[in-house]
Amino acid sequence: MSDLLDRYERALRKRGVGGRVTIAGSGVVSGGVYEKVTIAGSGVVDGDLEAESVSVSGSARFEGDVSAEKVRCAGSCRFSGSVKAESARFSGATIVEGELSSEELKVAGSLRAGRVKARDLRLSGSFRVGDVEAGWAEFRLSDDSEAGLVKATDVTVKSEKWGLLSGTFVSKLFGKKIPVFRVSRIEAENIVDVEGVVIEGDVNAKKVVLRRGGEVRGNISGSVEKE
Repeated sequence: MSDLLDRYERALRKRGVGGRVTIAGSGVVSGGVYEKVTIAGSGVVDGDLEAESVSVSGSARFEGDVSAEKVRCAGSCRFSGSVKAESARFSGATIVEGELSSEELKVAGSLRAGRVKARDLRLSGSFRVGDVEAGWAEFRLSDDSEAGLVKATDVTVKSEKWGLLSGTFVSKLFGKKIPVFRVSRIEAENIVDVEGVVIEGDVNAKKVVLRRGGEVRGNISGSVEKE
């Protein structure tokens, strides 16, 4: 219901506006309500922004909250407020000082954000975020990462570094370091699947699966299966 209301209110605010804004090279645009915002190069959006789509290729700074049906950022993006979208994908370096909320959220690279909420969540790379709330959540770590309380139906935590060449023995043999995922706690309704990553924090789930050097350094509530 709240989603339908959000869409309705957004549509009302768009009446009579609906323009397209493009920054090619470098430039600054005022916040407002637009149909589409495209930045190719280096751009700044000064103020709160609402749009059907936001696309960045290069670097961008958003000085305010961003609300859009679709957000795509490739490069370096910084948001001084919150980001709310139906679908959001980021690659490169992303900073969200407020809450990052999207039905479908995919991040590849580095992410720093406050609270993160998504129905389908995939974070790949390294990240430092606050509390995470998701339906399905997958974390692929290339380096040590941090999160607050992680709540989801199912959680997968994997190392992105070595693929099949993971695990304690292989990491020692080749001098590789197993990534560490520091959390206050992970709570999953069903399964927490850990592969080639050390989780520092408590884990609460029906079943916790540990694969290829996966380890939990904290209290585990639920059955444990090692492979």
